[in-house]
Amino acid sequence: MTARHRTYRDLVISPPDEGNIPGCLVGPGAAVADVREARLDGQLVGAYRIERLGETRFRVAAVVVVPVWRRRGFGTWLLRHAIGLAESRGARVIDAPLADAEAFFCASGFAVHCGAGMRLALTPE
Repeated sequence: MTARHRTYRDLVISPPDEGNIPGCLVGPGAAVADVREARLDGQLVGAYRIERLGETRFRVAAVVVVPVWRRRGFGTWLLRHAIGLAESRGARVIDAPLADAEAFFCASGFAVHCGAGMRLALTPE
């Protein structure tokens, strides 16, 4: 039997254990409630961090995939999971840093906002 190619659908995305936030990926000082890590067979593949900026405004502070796992759709899956988490907490606007990931964010509906970053406006159903 051959091993099948692992995809984003195989990821387990969950909050990190208390005191075990992957700071090397999402930066220091993040709260467990705002971080999600992605694991594949128990191995850390990536993580994201969101921040509340206002009642209905959030920011995706980080979306990072471990280099060996890149170019497989894991980053896109993590970003869309982050959008879903922010929306479940009441987000109507989600900001993201412009940095050098413009195409990555645009592919998920973000647009350049005032040249300072990216923005996704959510419309309630």
